[in-house]
Amino acid sequence: MVSLSAIIGIVLTLIITLILPVAIWIIFAKKIKGISRAIIAGALGFIIPQLFIRIPILQLLGTNQSVVQFSEDNKYLFLLILAFSAGLFETTGRLIVLKVLSRNELSYYSSLGAGYGHGAAEAVGLIGLTYVNNLIFAVMINTGSLPTGDEYEFIKETFLSTSSSLFYAAGIERVLTVVFHIGLTILFAYMMSKKKTLTGFILCVAMHTLLDFTVVAVNALTQNIWISLIVLSAFAVISSVLIIKVRNKFNIKEMPKDPAEKALEEGY
Repeated sequence: MVSLSAIIGIVLTLIITLILPVAIWIIFAKKIKGISRAIIAGALGFIIPQLFIRIPILQLLGTNQSVVQFSEDNKYLFLLILAFSAGLFETTGRLIVLKVLSRNELSYYSSLGAGYGHGAAEAVGLIGLTYVNNLIFAVMINTGSLPTGDEYEFIKETFLSTSSSLFYAAGIERVLTVVFHIGLTILFAYMMSKKKTLTGFILCVAMHTLLDFTVVAVNALTQNIWISLIVLSAFAVISSVLIIKVRNKFNIKEMPKDPAEKALEEGY
């Protein structure tokens, strides 16, 4: 039987990574007019480079024996390459999104929305949808309705041998990561507003790479997800300070009106 604690952890993480992102989006949309455009753009800035390009490439490379052997022989170098590729692809997505938004003037709220959309899309795409399956499998195991077969036996053993704390950790990790993505996007937008796009791009790739590599490497070394979360928490705290401090440095804070709204107001 999957423990009650594990099922509660699955449900909580499912709420955090699937229901909460939509709820926060609705709250943002009600309080900040026009921010949905930025949130959708930010989400696409994650979905297209990561889910449609990078991850399929990694899956293809994972079938190459030379790549597999390299990853086994050079574990931490391989982790660094993976972290760098994530930073490169996601920052490129950010750049394109912010360039599109900057046609209508970059603002604090447009960059906040883009960062939230980026982080929320990652939470839903990588964790939320997975935890729908996790909940279904857990219920099937406990009700005895899980089909028979080696594949399903493996799934059952995985659930029964996994510490319930890991299901809680996944939800906490996503909250901290969303904060990091918002902070990074706001930083990049600010650098772009100061005509330092290349510097901002390099800085964001470096920070993203550092976070991904450090968290995964610490977990590999300690075999303790909670120590990794402490590291991630430090990045989230820095990002929170950034989100607050940089706000007043933007020339425009509110969501700028789109061209159609401007034309309507001016009587065109």
